[in-house]
Amino acid sequence: MLGNLELISGRVPVIIEYQYDAAADDYRRIGEMIADFERRDIQIAGIEVTPILPRRQDNHFNAGFGDLTILHWINAVIEDAGFPAERSAPLFACIADQKAYHVYDVDGSIIPCPSLQLGERAYGHVTTGIDYVAETQLLERRFPEECRTCALLPTCMGGCRLRADMENGDFNGVICNRDHLETELKRYMRQKAKDELERRDACGDLPVDE
Repeated sequence: MLGNLELISGRVPVIIEYQYDAAADDYRRIGEMIADFERRDIQIAGIEVTPILPRRQDNHFNAGFGDLTILHWINAVIEDAGFPAERSAPLFACIADQKAYHVYDVDGSIIPCPSLQLGERAYGHVTTGIDYVAETQLLERRFPEECRTCALLPTCMGGCRLRADMENGDFNGVICNRDHLETELKRYMRQKAKDELERRDACGDLPVDE
């Protein structure tokens, strides 16, 4: 894989998605990956860090987000090494609710989530297009009152539908990640404010007290 990255390095932007298991400690070896990039002179445009989320089939990776300090530690290592870490605003919305994305299964089916089974919950096909009636019925989410009045709803939209299906048997149900999302939003806003203050200080355009 590193050989392939070497071939395209400098020709196209390379963004690494680093997934970690919150129940293990092998994330602490991320420095080895970064050292390989540096040794091979592979140009990295960004590194996005995400936990391995639970799946319906039996697997050992079921810790989800786990302890958020793991995510913070990984991002700190990435930035200390001089690699750009992704600093977009946190978004916990399900990919099924993002209309700009389409997931095509290997049989040509259009499905709402890449983690579903073959053709499961399909609402169209590459040869016939989207069945918009089926799509509307499939993705009609039911929000309880506490969700409808939650200030974080635009960045959550009910969370992962697959987890809702796994835990409650309802693909249109809700998984609440409010505590994690609120923590990450506060951290993001503090970092953006710090970056802006440092930029203004470097440019000398901070107001001077009389």
